[in-house]
Formats: sequence, C-alpha cells, structure tokens
Amino acid sequence: MSFLFSALLLAIFMAVVAMLMPQGAWSSAVMLINVITAALLAASFWEPLAQWMDDQVRRATYLVDFVAIWLLFVVILLILRTLTGFASRYNVRFPKVVEIPAAFFFAGWTAWVMVCFTLMTLHMAPLARNFMGGGFQPESRLMFNVAAPDRQWLGFVQKMSLGAFSRGDPQENNEAHVFDPRGEYLPKYASRREEYENIEGIFLPGQ
Repeated sequence: MSFLFSALLLAIFMAVVAMLMPQGAWSSAVMLINVITAALLAASFWEPLAQWMDDQVRRATYLVDFVAIWLLFVVILLILRTLTGFASRYNVRFPKVVEIPAAFFFAGWTAWVMVCFTLMTLHMAPLARNFMGGGFQPESRLMFNVAAPDRQWLGFVQKMSLGAFSRGDPQENNEAHVFDPRGEYLPKYASRREEYENIEGIFLPGQ
C-alpha cells in the first residue's frame, strides 16, 4: 500500500505537469509564483481561520484545520490568478529550443510544490493515523521511501516565517512568529489522527 500512496503523489505531479505544459513557459512560470505564494500564505496563516471556524462549528474540530488551509489556498490562488491574468494578458514567446524545456521546468516545479503542499495538509485530514492501508506513515519518507515532500515544505515554510511570511514581529525574541519552531507539526497531527481514529463507531476510509 505504501507504493500505491507514492503512486498517488506521482499521479498528482503528472496531472499538474500535463495541465500546465500546453500553456507554455511564460504561463507556467507565472503559475509557479502564484502557487508558491498561495501555498505559503495558506500554510502560514490558516490557524486564525481554523480557530474561527472551530468556534462556529464546534462539532468539526478534527476537520477545520484541513478545510481552513485548503480554503485559504484556493481563495488566494484564485485572486492571484485573476490579478496576474490582468497584468500579463499575453504570453512572452520564446524560441522552441527554450520554450519546451522551460515549460517543463516550470510546470514540474509547480507540480512538486503542489505535491509538497498536498502531502503537508494530509497530516491534518480526519483520517486514521496510518491511513491508506498503512501507506501513509508520518514517521517515514512518503514518496517511494526516498523523498519527503511534506518535510521539505514544512522546512521551507518555517524558513520563510523568519522573514517576509512572519506571523508576528521577527525582531521580538520569541517563537510566536515562527512556524512550527520546535518541529511538533508531524507528531502533533499524528496524535490527533490517532485520537480521531479511536473515537468509537467512527468510519475512517483507507484503514
């Protein structure tokens, strides 16, 4: 089952590449910037939205984080896509010898960001601790036991939270502005999924 989960991540990667490649290098480059920005903003600032949602719908405690981060991502991406669409209505044309490899490069990079972000958010999902028949195990490298896209993204978000994507004043000598300063994200959500899994009578897909 671990192979199937890795294959699912690979399918996400290939689907994004297939979607962006026909749009060309320029559009793929613009989309890369949009996706990185939207994913960073969503990963850095989903918590206030999740807290508000949890206050409004108290029975959805195990779902709000996952919904909040994806809601932020989609809304921000749509806004950025609209703005960049107005700012850049025409694609910059390159010679074919540059266009094809550049389009693949930017499409592939965007696809990898989507894999990283998707995998990071799956830790929040209300599923079993080790779901998909045990294919998803938070202690392991989750892509063919070689790559760890979730850890790469968490490290990137943490690094960016020390600067432009800080959640507070980086000049203050505290951890409030740093994303996951003690590296507790993975074990925290693993414990939360285990708690959710042990709720009597609940059905969890992929067990």
